[in-house]
Amino acid sequence: MRNLRSADVRHRRRAVRRLFEINDPIAIDAFEPLLDDSDEWFREKAIQAIGIWARPKDLELIQRLAESERVEFRMCAARIANRAGKSCKPILSILSQDNVAVVRNAAWATKFSIAANLEEVNRKGMENESSGIRSMAIQSMSKMDKIDAELLYTGLTDPSIKVQADAVSLLRNRPDVIEGGFDNLLVDIVENNHLARRDAIIILIEKSSNNEIISSKIPNWMENDNSGFTKAIISAIEGKDWKELGAFTQSLKTTQNEALIVGSLRRNYSIDANKLRNSIIADTSRESSLRTRLIEELIGSTKVDDSTIEIINNLKNSPDEYISQIVGFFIEDIESRY
Repeated sequence: MRNLRSADVRHRRRAVRRLFEINDPIAIDAFEPLLDDSDEWFREKAIQAIGIWARPKDLELIQRLAESERVEFRMCAARIANRAGKSCKPILSILSQDNVAVVRNAAWATKFSIAANLEEVNRKGMENESSGIRSMAIQSMSKMDKIDAELLYTGLTDPSIKVQADAVSLLRNRPDVIEGGFDNLLVDIVENNHLARRDAIIILIEKSSNNEIISSKIPNWMENDNSGFTKAIISAIEGKDWKELGAFTQSLKTTQNEALIVGSLRRNYSIDANKLRNSIIADTSRESSLRTRLIEELIGSTKVDDSTIEIINNLKNSPDEYISQIVGFFIEDIESRY
């Protein structure tokens, strides 16, 4: 520790590294004076050491950091304030109102992590003017055994699309603890919030077989030329049993959205997917571009159904130049494996 006061900066740095290697909490006393060092490297190491070794007895040190003009010092105080036990409340109360957002957020994150009454802290978080803190409150709600439907509704109607998205994600992941329906609200979110769209569509599609309002909306979403809708729907149905998707499955048979059809069938070799794929490839009234893309998607796959191979093989003499060409590539690929 004596070398920390050396005039030779190399000796001082070597001493700092040695203290970290020893990893003795008592070394924190040697680092505190470095908080005032003119060299940023030493100040950073002091903050790092305090972050590792601060204990309840270091309340005054944590308070000093909390009152510092340096943002990085206040950030450290916000992150480790809980180590001061009950004495951390006044510190966090001040830091949670800091004029720097990252400090406020760090203080609130600590408040959420140590709250004895999590519901109360979540409610206060949802009342905060910062959308970042309201998002943290939504994420904190996921830790609760029972979620307050009213508080979740507040998140779903929040003016911030990020907070809304977090609330929808919570609803999707914790449907078992939610009482009350949010279907109409979710429909509005699907149509107006691109961040929450995917999770909202997942929730709604799974309910579509029992809800006429949702069933009537899904066909419109499927025909929407906004790529965001298409990607959200494809993501929402991935891995799902089409028999449980009600209106979606019926609408997919008639939709004109080629990107949606191709994306929905990509790497999907279920019985229902094979039936739809086969019917489209064999249907000469369908767009040539769609039929070609579906065949092209199968090149290289080892899971192509025999019925699909037979249908494609019958198209090798198709008068459509593009189809006959892609069929040729497909047949070559199949034959190369036998």
